[in-house]
Formats: sequence, structure tokens, C-alpha cells
Amino acid sequence: AAYREMRLRLARLNAALQENLSGVETIQLFVKEKEREERFDRLSQDLLRAWVEIIRWFALFFPVVGFLGDLAVAGLLFVGGGEVVRGAASLGLLVAFVDYTRQLFQPLQDLSDKFNLFQGAMASAERIFGILDAEEELQDPPDPQPIRRFRGEVEFRDVWLAYTPKGVEPSEGDWVLKGVSFRIRPGEKVALVGATGAGKTSVVSLIARFYDPQRGQVLIDGEDVRRYRQEELRRHVGIVLQDPFLFSGTVLDNLRLFDPSIPEERVVEVARFLGVHEAILRLPQGYHTLLGERGAGLSTGEKQLLALVRALLMSPDLLLILDEATANVDSETEARLQEALYRAMEGRTSLLIAHRLSTIRRVDRILVFRKGRLVEEGTHEALLQKGGYYATLYRLQYAE
Repeated sequence: AAYREMRLRLARLNAALQENLSGVETIQLFVKEKEREERFDRLSQDLLRAWVEIIRWFALFFPVVGFLGDLAVAGLLFVGGGEVVRGAASLGLLVAFVDYTRQLFQPLQDLSDKFNLFQGAMASAERIFGILDAEEELQDPPDPQPIRRFRGEVEFRDVWLAYTPKGVEPSEGDWVLKGVSFRIRPGEKVALVGATGAGKTSVVSLIARFYDPQRGQVLIDGEDVRRYRQEELRRHVGIVLQDPFLFSGTVLDNLRLFDPSIPEERVVEVARFLGVHEAILRLPQGYHTLLGERGAGLSTGEKQLLALVRALLMSPDLLLILDEATANVDSETEARLQEALYRAMEGRTSLLIAHRLSTIRRVDRILVFRKGRLVEEGTHEALLQKGGYYATLYRLQYAE
């Protein structure tokens, strides 16, 4: 129990340290150095008390084993000494038994010395096996449907989704998607629009099967996504997130995700197609520029351009899903991103999520979500003429 508590407190301390380092700019901006330092000190003191408790038990256990060994030798000398004086046993026999007794207790004393290490390892193993034994919520089917190439037809049939633990029945307020049904034709470019929390990203997550719906079906090319192996399904789905994750390494490593089987020429070809090649060459060492943790040194727009190349490079002929890829960038960078986006979407089924309605005028169809429900669909012009929820969003965004 003492070692388990120590590991728990050490994890809290490490988490706090990582938060402080990651959020150092925010901490300095709001002048919260003192508060964060005090919190770190409290966690350090908690860890110190846990270690003191461990050492207290070790300080008790180790001497007790040593004392028992010495007590056995003393008892043997007391009894055996009397026998030697009376002539019932020889002195050599007594010395031999003393040596045997010490040999008996030496391994026990060694074990008590390793007790500290053993208990620490058990506490660590308990946490590791807790992760390894966790049940996978999403299971591959026993006889998966093979995927050669997607035509790109996507269909939702009365889909209901709630982010509740497995086995817990969602309540009315838990549903993030409520009876969503739509069909996307192969090669169609579709935009998902709605307020924050309307369920747009959940639609993307269901297509890539990061979650399974509680009700309804999500189908690609007429097959339920649960019929595909997850690894094979995601290999055919390219995703560009709002905040792309870049690894420590070169730009080239990040574009091909450290896969040496993808030649540099292929990477350059995709970058040229998307109009990103010149932007990469402007970096200090071009494709071989070393990036820091999470792409340190690159702007948000540059990260999103690299993520777009990476997505197209990994699934060049198949489904491409774009999630807020033009968020939080200036107008000039947004124009470059939009041009790259539409080049990437050409000839493949594409879903584009965007809050900026200016980015979706060139799509084939717009799906409008509100509070988890699909409330409207149609082209940009048709939805404006309809004067519904989409038109309201458009007027609010361009009120000036």
C-alpha cells in the first residue's frame, strides 16, 4: 500500500511538472508563478511523506531479520557452549553449527535488502498491467471485410451517439448525435456546418471508427464500418486536424511518418501538387529542417499545410476528412490553405468541417447541424434562399 501510494503521488508530481513546462507562457502571462510553485511544493511534500513511510517500513523490516539471525547465533552459543563444557559436543561441531546458522540467515537478510526494490517493482507492475488488462471497447470483427479501394460512398442511417462509458445507458442530455441520416456520393465534396458542439467532429470520428454509435449504422461503400478492420479502415482515411501533431525530427520524417519505404520524390510530388513545395523550401534546410517538439518553430498555418501533405501522402486515392483545417490562421495563409484543400479534395470523397463559411462555397453540398441533429442540407445558394438556420449563421458572420 505504501509503494502504491508513492507511485500515485509521483505520477501527480510528474503530471504537474509537465503541465508547468507546457503552459509556461500562460503561467507567465497571468503571473501565476508563485501559485504553481506552491502547488508543486505541496505535491513534492506529499511524495516526501510517502517515501518516508516506505523507509520507515524498510528500517523496521531489515533490522528485524538481522536481529533474528544474531539471536539464533546467540542462542546456539549459549546452548552449544554448555554442551562443549560438559564434553557432550566438540568445539569444532559448535563452530560448524554457528557457520551453518549464519549461512541460513544470510539469504533471508539479502531478501530483506531486496524487499524495497521488490515492492517498488510490484507497485509499478500493478499500474502497467492495469493498462495492459484494460478491455478494448472497439473490437475488430472475426471475419473482416477486406478493403482494396474505397469508391467513397458514405452513409449514416439513423445514427445516435453519446460519449458515455460502455454499458451505461445515455440519458437525454448525453446524446451528441440524434437520429442523423445522410448519404454522400462517391467523389462528392461535402461541408459540415454548425455551432460549436453541434456534432460535426463526432461525424468524422464515427467514419474513422474512433467510436461506435449506440444506435444506427455508419456505412462506407455499403458496408458497416464495424465490418472492417480498424487498422485497414484508417489506412484509407486521411484526416487533417485543427491542431496537427508534429513529431521531433525532420520535415520529411513528419510528412512520411518515419516510413523509409516512401521515397522523397513521392513526398515532393505531393507537396508540389498541393502548392506547398515552395513554402517547405523556404525553411532553413527545406525538407531536412529539424523540428522541435510538436513542431516548435513553425506557425499554425505551416503545420496545417504539412498535415495536409501528410494526409494526402498516406491515402492518395481514397477518403479524405478535414477537420477545421483553416482555423486560427490569417487571411493570406487561409487563402493558401483553401487552394491546397480544394486540390486535395479533387476526385475523392471529402468532408470539410469549417466555422468560416467562406471556405465552403465551392463544395457540392452543405450539411447543417444544430444540437446534434441534421437540420438542413443543400448548396450554399439554395440554403441562403431558404432563409433557415444556415442563412442565420451566414448573416451573423457577415453582419458588417
